[in-house]
Amino acid sequence: MVTEGSEIMNEKNSMNGRFSWALSRMLFVILLLAAPAAPRVTTERQAGLHAWDIFLLGTSTLLTRLKPIGALDPIEPALILPEVKDQAKWGGRELPFFDKDRRGLAFLLVARQSLFLNTKLVGADELKSYRDLLSPKWNGKILLGRDPASPGYTQAMFQFFYQHKDLGPAYIRELAKQNLKVLEDDRQAVEWLAQGRYALCFCNAVLIERFIEEGLPIQAIDPRKVREGGYVTSSFGNVALANQAPHPNAAKIYINWLLSAEGQTLYTKASGDPSRRTDVPKDHVRPWEIPEQGWIETHTEEAIALGRPLVGLLKEVLQK
Repeated sequence: MVTEGSEIMNEKNSMNGRFSWALSRMLFVILLLAAPAAPRVTTERQAGLHAWDIFLLGTSTLLTRLKPIGALDPIEPALILPEVKDQAKWGGRELPFFDKDRRGLAFLLVARQSLFLNTKLVGADELKSYRDLLSPKWNGKILLGRDPASPGYTQAMFQFFYQHKDLGPAYIRELAKQNLKVLEDDRQAVEWLAQGRYALCFCNAVLIERFIEEGLPIQAIDPRKVREGGYVTSSFGNVALANQAPHPNAAKIYINWLLSAEGQTLYTKASGDPSRRTDVPKDHVRPWEIPEQGWIETHTEEAIALGRPLVGLLKEVLQK
């Protein structure tokens, strides 16, 4: 088996290693989890190389980068196990496909929070609404780990702002006036927040966990305590079948195991995120990461389409 994993996914408690006992039974299954997936796959396909069997990525990359170049095959024909095809196991009337063409499944559903504070500089209950970020007190004190005009966790957060009925484009314009500092380095952003160089940070929620566990003065803003709530995403919990996969049979075996109760239990315990399957325990999930009814979903094909004007707005207000 050949696996390429991003630094972010490696931070997830060495999740790939936790799968080794099951994957050892499946020869030549190749997974792609790395952030720079799209450019690499595009270059390879232009050269006639089809190296990947399965993609485990965020839907922004899958839907806006890989689907348009024909890199994804419909996943439904690959679903074999009755428990995987049982809609009731997924808590709905249909399987959780992430697009209308059924190119893949979103098997996680997590309430994600990308806004963190330095506990030495910000009181735990000081922010009761995202509009509190517009206070002059926070001018020049807000850091973004990534450019929100590019796919990723910051864009998902700004997409939530864009879609929320009480926030919207006007709010984003006002927030941009707060002299936001934009980095392109997840780790440096977390370090700067921990050092107190900035009071607030839209940071990578996966990467920051280790810093919190080490006792550094960082805390997530609990979306349940914010007036506008939070957003819901499938995060990296999306599986798609690569077009012209070199090992299609092995890919089918892995997909069905991954989407089974056994596979989902192991995956979610390693990642810490809740599965969509109703028969998978959630006792290991932090309470604020379990979605509440009515929170905005940012990972669906419809949501991504609605958010396209957001990129133009961000480039305008952030002078990109």
